[in-house]
Amino acid sequence: MKKMKFLFGMLAIGGLLFTSCNNDDDSNTTPVDTSNGIAGAYNLVEFRTPNDTDINRDGTPHPNQMSETDCYNDSKLTFNADNTFTYAYRAVNVADGIGTCASATFTGTWQISGTSGSTVNLAATYQNASNQNVTLNLSKTGNRLTQTTLLAQYPNVNNDNVLVNSIGTVVLVFEK
Repeated sequence: MKKMKFLFGMLAIGGLLFTSCNNDDDSNTTPVDTSNGIAGAYNLVEFRTPNDTDINRDGTPHPNQMSETDCYNDSKLTFNADNTFTYAYRAVNVADGIGTCASATFTGTWQISGTSGSTVNLAATYQNASNQNVTLNLSKTGNRLTQTTLLAQYPNVNNDNVLVNSIGTVVLVFEK
């Protein structure tokens, strides 16, 4: 009987050792999807400036410049599951008091930079036309991406009713 107890005791210890000394090589496991449903196309729906602007000079200023001009139409961020993205950038270019629509398309990579509750923070990096790295810091809540830029340049009308560039906090909102 003593031999049986000893044998069962050894088997129990061997079983514990066997389960605690398993192979920790995770190379055959499937990676966890950390994209949090980010992949997809997001269209610009708001271009908010710190003050209402009347860049179309119709007498009705708006905080959302998309209500003032169609130059921002078709601005879009497209995030791919392989952590690449495309930014179809549309804007108003102001020179000598005249505004014209401008556009460019950039490609780059994105990554999750943090989370807070139901908000996912992203860093999307691309090279601009001057070959400088530009990082967009975006927050995703639900199907909306928000980018807040301090000291951003945006079109405005001065006291002489001339189109000029102003500087302030601009908030872009994209919707999937």
